[in-house]
Amino acid sequence: MVAGPGHGPLFHRHNGTRLRYALHGRIPYDDTAMLQRLCEVHRVSPALREQFLAWFLPLCSLHLRSGITPAQLPALLKFWRRAHLARPDTLGSGVPAELPRRIGAGDMRWVMDVRTLSRAIPDTPGFPAEPEGAS
Repeated sequence: MVAGPGHGPLFHRHNGTRLRYALHGRIPYDDTAMLQRLCEVHRVSPALREQFLAWFLPLCSLHLRSGITPAQLPALLKFWRRAHLARPDTLGSGVPAELPRRIGAGDMRWVMDVRTLSRAIPDTPGFPAEPEGAS
């Protein structure tokens, strides 16, 4: 799934396919003071906060197509932290085999499944730069 120009940065790569998100709903990025306080209360590191903002919230916007409200941020941040804490420690227990099929079919319910999400979270909080000439 590739979004058109101006729809946001690269958020995932898989087997040479570049996936981009297209916002289906509003993401409340403007209430940074409240989000900063939530991160402090829930002991969310700056790197994890950045991944929450840059990777998880765009995925949520695909699942929650009517938009994300500021009132939903505390629950989503807690959910994100739980999913991150549930990440497998062992090698070879990565993304479930059925996930690419579900994504291809437009089934975004996996985003709100802690177990599946925990295995799909990228290893690094940062995201690879888009290669030169890629569009």
